[in-house]
Amino acid sequence: MAKGGHEPFESGLVRKILGDVQVFVNIGAHHGYYSCLALSSNTDTVAYEPEETNILMLKKHIKANGFNDRFTLHPCAVGSQSNELVLYGGGSGGSLLPQTNLAPKSEQQTVPVVTLDDTLSLGKKKALCLMDVEGFEYEALKGASKILSSRTKPYWIIEVLPNDPRGETNTEFENVFALMQSHGYTAWGIDEGANQLAPFTSDITSKVATGETKTSISNFLFTEHNDDLVQRLM
Repeated sequence: MAKGGHEPFESGLVRKILGDVQVFVNIGAHHGYYSCLALSSNTDTVAYEPEETNILMLKKHIKANGFNDRFTLHPCAVGSQSNELVLYGGGSGGSLLPQTNLAPKSEQQTVPVVTLDDTLSLGKKKALCLMDVEGFEYEALKGASKILSSRTKPYWIIEVLPNDPRGETNTEFENVFALMQSHGYTAWGIDEGANQLAPFTSDITSKVATGETKTSISNFLFTEHNDDLVQRLM
């Protein structure tokens, strides 16, 4: 990963955007690749990760790199309200959506759930929020309404899967884009294969949601409508 083999185009985008922000928020931090990338750029980093083995590896990587001073970890999941939920599966495939996950009971654990509004204080600081929560992104964003409505809106990179783990259409796919649009955001598809950012309009979103159009893109950059970040990145 450190040598550039993991999501090289998206990693490059993150590095560039970090120059425009004061805080990096890693929601679904896994083993800490993007957290370490941000910390290596001396960017204050807040991470959320609920899965026990991932937390152990994340802490190990933060300690090994001497990043503790600028790092805050919330060992929990993010949702629309504070709660406890069952996490189905571990490692990189854990999901809070029971209807889409076939993990055996031995790979299920109850985890605390918090909201971003309750636990993340950005003030006037510009942030980049990177979210990878395996299909739970709509619920997580519903718990960030104050942050999404703030005067200093964060940039967001969010994994939004067109299909669920069973290969069926993700019923919340279109809802994520509609929610972000309602808060003044424009969506850009991060095309890893073509090394480019492509506008992802509501018309395209609707066609993907209904299965009329197929897309290989699953990671999206969200910027304010009047922000020139994409032009500066490209």
